[in-house]
Amino acid sequence: MDDMKKLLSAFDDEKELRKIIKFFYTRECDKFNSHKKKFYKKQEILEKKREKYGENNEWEHGIFDGQGHLIYGLWHNSLLSRITKQAIRDYRNNHILRQTCMFGQKLIVDLDYDQYMKTSEIGLLAKQISIMYYENRMNRDYPESLPYDIHFTNCLAGEHTVNELSRHIKRMDELKQYYFHMESYLSRPDLFPKNKLIYLSPHAKLSLKKYDHDDIFILGGYNDRSSHRHVSHVKAQSEGIRCYRLPLDENVLWKQGDKNLCLNQVTAILHAVKATGNWQMAIRKFSPQRKVRSIEEQHLEDQIRMKAIAKRLHRMERSNRFVQ
Repeated sequence: MDDMKKLLSAFDDEKELRKIIKFFYTRECDKFNSHKKKFYKKQEILEKKREKYGENNEWEHGIFDGQGHLIYGLWHNSLLSRITKQAIRDYRNNHILRQTCMFGQKLIVDLDYDQYMKTSEIGLLAKQISIMYYENRMNRDYPESLPYDIHFTNCLAGEHTVNELSRHIKRMDELKQYYFHMESYLSRPDLFPKNKLIYLSPHAKLSLKKYDHDDIFILGGYNDRSSHRHVSHVKAQSEGIRCYRLPLDENVLWKQGDKNLCLNQVTAILHAVKATGNWQMAIRKFSPQRKVRSIEEQHLEDQIRMKAIAKRLHRMERSNRFVQ
């Protein structure tokens, strides 16, 4: 039904309609290939178990065998049950999430930009947010540092984005009560004091050079791949909130192209800086490699620049001698 709505909304724009149809086709192919891989993986696991155990069915679950006799052992008739790796991971993740709720640094995703985006852009934004949410929860890169306590504001204005998010984030109905706020962050000074708020926008004039663990960062939930409006910067100025951009140019050399990053990439950079304090390492590690010049490329450019400066100085010396 939602796919049909997207097709009907783009019916008047032939270019947009072709994009949507191509996207649907690619998505269906990916789903088919994913199901196919899962099926073959399952068959491979079953074959390995049969090779390992042969006709012995001890690896199967249940308290009776095929003849109706009791089976004693793990996963069968036993006083003890096996603690799986998944159970250990779940316990660890739940413990970390409890610590994050009580002591973690808050991060806000502002969903007040649905009116500026197309339906396809809202879908891409929801996917970025879901990746950001799960990567923050898993916290694989820096387990010694607590994840961010992520909150979503202006959910009433961002209703379409919230609906798209419900497809990607499990147990969303349980999270809505605590982390999805209908009102603005300015309406909750008890949770988000205004003097601690920092709006991160790629169009801000000032760069964020010093990371403060007491600050509350706001990320605009806005996918501007087509329009490139400065809406987040204008909004931060109108609300009297400090607005900064990430210090990208100050730490790495960029190749040709825009410097816009996805929400999950921005969050990963912030988390790396929170854990290590190293902006250059964080930006180089989590920015798209196709956009950032490597260290070897930087050294080569520095050498070319130094040679050009040396040639210019040599010419100036020769011209001064000629004048004298």
